[in-house]
Amino acid sequence: MLEYVGERTEWVCYRILTLLYMLVALVIVYMRYFHIELYSASECYMYRMTGYYCPGCGGTRAVQALVHVELLRSLRCHPAVLPGVVMSIVFWIGMTCEKILRPNIKRFKLRRIYFYVVLGIVMIQWIVKNVLLYALGWHI
Repeated sequence: MLEYVGERTEWVCYRILTLLYMLVALVIVYMRYFHIELYSASECYMYRMTGYYCPGCGGTRAVQALVHVELLRSLRCHPAVLPGVVMSIVFWIGMTCEKILRPNIKRFKLRRIYFYVVLGIVMIQWIVKNVLLYALGWHI
């Protein structure tokens, strides 16, 4: 479970993250320049059709809170977004330093367990949100 995912997989993830970070930077600059808020749907399709929250409910609000550097609000909206972003940034910085400075520096390596932890957080928050909604009537 703690095995290393491999160098090729890491480089693919690095390239994808690089493109993703460029896109996020462009969106943030666009939002700041034109004074726009992130699109936030009032309800997701799963919630509208079934009455249950989906595993990703709150993710857009969590990202919006991160853009505004509201870390606690981001964690409350969707607790998997902040750790996922922090892990991806640390990984990306390590890979960038390895590529630019020198190969084989000590850095954060991708392991399967990290993906399982984030997946576990997503599933736990999904269950808790639905239990709170139907047992206590709390909308989170």
